Amino acid sequence: MIDQGFMAAKVFGKAILLLDRYFLSIPALERWKEANTSAAAPLHIVTKAKANVVAYENPQARKKGRGVRRRKAGWSN
Repeated sequence: MIDQGFMAAKVFGKAILLLDRYFLSIPALERWKEANTSAAAPLHIVTKAKANVVAYENPQARKKGRGVRRRKAGWSN
């Protein structure tokens, strides 16, 4: 889709590409950035960013040993 946008930009001189959130991805943006630096006609992208971004953290280090911690007698947990 990005390549087709650049082909249209060659014909019209410059172009604006409207993308739905579905088509916006990192590979598409990398391809746009790569092609925009070497293209004769600029291509601008207008889109709405995705709202379903998820971030992950590394899990905490586990304690050494086996199994669950032994409970002392008399605790009411």
